[in-house]
Amino acid sequence: VAQNVIAADFFARAERVRKDLALEYLAGITARLVADEDDQDVEWNLFSTYRGRLVLVSSAELREYAQKARCPYEYAVAGVVVAQLLVAVHPRLDFHDDRGCLFDRNDDRAGIVRVLKDPKIEDSCLKLMKPAGRPAALAIVEALRRYARGGGS
Repeated sequence: VAQNVIAADFFARAERVRKDLALEYLAGITARLVADEDDQDVEWNLFSTYRGRLVLVSSAELREYAQKARCPYEYAVAGVVVAQLLVAVHPRLDFHDDRGCLFDRNDDRAGIVRVLKDPKIEDSCLKLMKPAGRPAALAIVEALRRYARGGGS
């Protein structure tokens, strides 16, 4: 528990900041793991979670995973932020079992290395997004891929 930020604590404060700054969405990044609860249970050691227009991302262990994937640390953090933000924006989209997709749950945290090496959005996930948002989502993933390979954004 001590290694986790409780998402509800962040969300309670972040909503005020989001409104005060008149932001549509607000993402927070913590060096700790993330814990969140829903109606059914509490989940620990998450990479990210969201509530409404607020996103909370953990950078814990991402430096090591980025090194294993041979990609920049900031790219790994950005990838987690982008994935969670896309889930927040597209209500039908959610994280799923690990298959090498940007929306893998990564219950085995080291599984994120596979996604960092080759970020992609599965067709089944793309279809769950609002049609107008699909081109932007694909463009963001392509920009991440180019950045990871040293090609800039």
